[in-house]
Amino acid sequence: MQPENYPLRLFTPDMELLNEIDQYDSMIHTRRWSGVGDFQLVINQNSVDISQLAINNLIMIGNDVNRVGRILHREAAVDQAGAESELWTIQGVTLEALLKTRLHLPQADRDYDRITSNAETVMKHYFNNNVVAPDEGERHKGIRRKEQVVIAPDQQRGRRIQWQASYKELDAELERMSTLTGLGWYCYLDYEQRKWVMDVSEGRDLTQGQSDNSPVIFSPEFDSVAEQQFLDSIVDYASVVYVAGQGEGAERRIVVVGDGDGLDRREAFVDARDVEEEIEDEETGEMVPRPVEDIDEELRQRGEEALAEKARKQSFTCQIIDGSPFKYEEDWDLGDIVTIQNRKWGVTLDARIEEVEEVIERDKGRSLSVTFGHDLPSFIKVIKREMRQSTL
Repeated sequence: MQPENYPLRLFTPDMELLNEIDQYDSMIHTRRWSGVGDFQLVINQNSVDISQLAINNLIMIGNDVNRVGRILHREAAVDQAGAESELWTIQGVTLEALLKTRLHLPQADRDYDRITSNAETVMKHYFNNNVVAPDEGERHKGIRRKEQVVIAPDQQRGRRIQWQASYKELDAELERMSTLTGLGWYCYLDYEQRKWVMDVSEGRDLTQGQSDNSPVIFSPEFDSVAEQQFLDSIVDYASVVYVAGQGEGAERRIVVVGDGDGLDRREAFVDARDVEEEIEDEETGEMVPRPVEDIDEELRQRGEEALAEKARKQSFTCQIIDGSPFKYEEDWDLGDIVTIQNRKWGVTLDARIEEVEEVIERDKGRSLSVTFGHDLPSFIKVIKREMRQSTL
């Protein structure tokens, strides 16, 4: 059986089509539910005009507007004998990485950009205020606005949250919101309108215990996975969080989130002194006390966020069998909650599909490596989390 062909299309940053490539060695494209995806292309220089694989140009897999990446890095090498390699390695990120280049900037006369609403509205509020229609004033005079980016209509999905931000990395903030609420976020290409479109998604419940959707079970017994790796860890786990707001000593406002006793009680501390006790009255401009229940709710949310970040980590990484009874992007997709089993290990886990790595190789077609549930945080993520706490 001939493997399926996945041509690549090259575009300028303004979405002018440059070329279509059918011959390349490999393409690895990684989609992530809560964060930014990436890709790596290995290609022979004789297969394409290398100048078209320029920094900031776009690569689309097939006609899929959800699989578009922006080139950030390219390299070729010369070996010890001085011979030039004909292979180039092209690396980049998915369109969501635009948010990596932006900070949350509050309005010129405010310390924070604060909003209370459903999760989708909050995510799109910050995206709008820092990318699509930033309030730039005299500081930037229009240079932060990205005209080719738009936001899909707000469907007001997700739980109610309070959020405030000031000079934080925009992609990291949306990743935190995603971890807390379960909503994913992404950008896709609207080729006809020549726009990048930002939207969010909820994912489906496809677990074996529900009856609304056809269940999806990944297990060696169902001939749906070729390889499995299971992780179960409480190395970074906390069950109780003490969230400290403003005040000094015994007068400091403290909210406790979570529970547990004995060996199951693992305590952590969150410094949330940035949660303000007073806000500016929009009519008078004077500082007025916030309702105590609003302050406590925001502190509790900080605790819930910390518990989500420091939850027990259980995850499966699976190689999906070609010809599995469950078809990718039809029966299951990134962000869906499914059931993963290995009866020999005595493990059954209901978990969200957090990452899909698509590997396309010449003469081999496409293979899929899927991560279900949250893996242990990388060293860099741990350091960033600690730095975020220390700078509040």
